[in-house]
Amino acid sequence: MLFELYSFTLGLHHDSRFLHLPEAVQLTRDALEKTIVSYQSPGSNGNAQANVGANPAPTPAATYTSHQTDSR
Repeated sequence: MLFELYSFTLGLHHDSRFLHLPEAVQLTRDALEKTIVSYQSPGSNGNAQANVGANPAPTPAATYTSHQTDSR
């Protein structure tokens, strides 16, 4: 989980500073929530899962590919 948290930091820095994406903070927050939920034990009270809502955060691969531009 430590490397995942570090990747969120790097990704946020990249998306906000270099790509100037206004939604960079929200993308990172959504990915963090999804990661926390995935590490929760099945018997937990589910409070964090209620914060995720019906629209799950994009997967890291989907987040990365959505930022790529057409180089033609």
